[in-house]
Amino acid sequence: MKITLKRSTRQELEKKIVKYSYLNKYKQVIRYRTIILISDSYQIEDLATIYGKTSRMIYKWLELFLTKGVKGLKYKKKEGRTSKLTKVEKEHLKELIIKGS
Repeated sequence: MKITLKRSTRQELEKKIVKYSYLNKYKQVIRYRTIILISDSYQIEDLATIYGKTSRMIYKWLELFLTKGVKGLKYKKKEGRTSKLTKVEKEHLKELIIKGS
């Protein structure tokens, strides 16, 4: 698969690589760098091996990039399950734990 990046898009990706490298957010760096390497004619299967990801994941990143642009590659931390306890119940539980048996 081959894509062609506009110069401005490539520069934006490169700036984001520098920014997120400085912030030690390597999940972001890998996503941006992968898109640049795909545009440089690297094979998706080879990139998957290099980064320890599945080719399916690389294709997903590529799809996000093609549909939503650079913003689509932003890593979103997965939220956990919503709590079944209210704030009051959590405070009460905390008190019980601190109090002990």
